[in-house]
Amino acid sequence: MGDGELESNKELLEKKKFTIYDYFLILFEYRFFFIVNTIVLVIIAVIISLVLPKWYKASTSVLQPKEQLISSLSMSSSVSRGLSLQRLTSSNQMANPYNYLAILKSRSVFEAVINKFDLIDVYNIKSGFIEDAIKELEGNVNFEIQNEEYLLIEVYDKDPVRAADIANYFVELLNAKSVQLFTQEAKENRVFLENRLAKIHSELKVLEDSIKYFQLKEKIYLGTLTNESGIARIAELYALRTKKEIELGILEKTLGTNNPTVVQQKLELRELENKLSIFPEISVIALRLYRDYMICQKTLEYLTPMYEQAKVDEQKTIPAILVLDKAKPPQKKAKPKRIYIVLSAVVLSVVMWLLVAVKKMYVLDLQYNNSLEYTKYQQLKIVLRNIFQKRIQKNV
Repeated sequence: MGDGELESNKELLEKKKFTIYDYFLILFEYRFFFIVNTIVLVIIAVIISLVLPKWYKASTSVLQPKEQLISSLSMSSSVSRGLSLQRLTSSNQMANPYNYLAILKSRSVFEAVINKFDLIDVYNIKSGFIEDAIKELEGNVNFEIQNEEYLLIEVYDKDPVRAADIANYFVELLNAKSVQLFTQEAKENRVFLENRLAKIHSELKVLEDSIKYFQLKEKIYLGTLTNESGIARIAELYALRTKKEIELGILEKTLGTNNPTVVQQKLELRELENKLSIFPEISVIALRLYRDYMICQKTLEYLTPMYEQAKVDEQKTIPAILVLDKAKPPQKKAKPKRIYIVLSAVVLSVVMWLLVAVKKMYVLDLQYNNSLEYTKYQQLKIVLRNIFQKRIQKNV
């Protein structure tokens, strides 16, 4: 093989090595394609942004009151019922903004909004099912708890006035539902306390009758057995018995057992022991009666103010939320964002430019490195071109 042929083969091999520099050269070669393609896509994007319907966003923000009357009532009533901690905390969380989210996302609230604004027709729900309207509405509303612990309600709609009206109506429903739950809880508390107080009054009447019967039967005033003076009287009786026993022992030694004085002393001691033998049982009964009576009395004193508060709360219709910013019809559209559509067109043009350069590089690689594959590529290209031309001819 001659030197000239070797140099020719070496030069051919060098042409097969494509570098990034070659890729940039191809990109530069297709620069006009990129420019024209970008202009066309941007024009199309602008037209699309102008044709697409405009959506407006109305927003309102609400705040929970610093103090909720329901908290104190629910806590006291829950304690009086002896309920679990879970029940207690659930009552106190009525003012929690996350519970506001639960109310806003409830089906009843969405159905009320859909029915009021006839959103089935507005959204053009062909099926006519309210479930489909709810899904559509869910995609057009946004409820968020902000860092400052206030609730933000955002509504998207093609009509700016309707968007503001829907947002404000969500606030009305939130307040109405909160008040309804509050009054419902207050009513349950009132009914419970009312029944409990009736039972306590009945128990007190039975205890009062029992105390009256005990005092008449035993000829003992209950107060003397349940205070310090009553306890002191019992101690005096035990001391008197001890004194009588000592005196009796002395008299028996000095006068004899049959002496009338000794006999009288024995009779007095026996009578004293009889009193002391029944006294402990009577005192226990008295203390039990007194204890039960005082428990009922203290419970009555504790529940009566709560019952009066429950009756007041049941009639209250105070707002459960505070409106920070009422929704107003927006003047500017929220979407579609024209700048985003145009930027997307530019990005698409860049991607197409890069893909065209990659395709050109691939074809050159086949041409210089794989003649068989390059031939197949050319044949496929001809077949696709013929198919495309035939389609055009049929349509014409």
